[in-house]
Amino acid sequence: MIYNSILILLVAGLFSLLGAVSAFLITYEEYKKHLLQKKRIFLIYLKMGLITFLFFMFFVILVILLAPHLATFRG
Repeated sequence: MIYNSILILLVAGLFSLLGAVSAFLITYEEYKKHLLQKKRIFLIYLKMGLITFLFFMFFVILVILLAPHLATFRG
């Protein structure tokens, strides 16, 4: 069970990182059109990438913690 959770976290980390990079690039392309200061743009899309990464990792950790309880639920 512990090895499965570690494997899930590693895979989730990889896909969360891909999601964060995607959010980073999408935000960059959108804010680049508005001609804001370079430093301000960088902080905005860095923050967006970090928020995306944290969201996906939190979601996966929540699923790992709740999955055993949901599998045995007989409502």
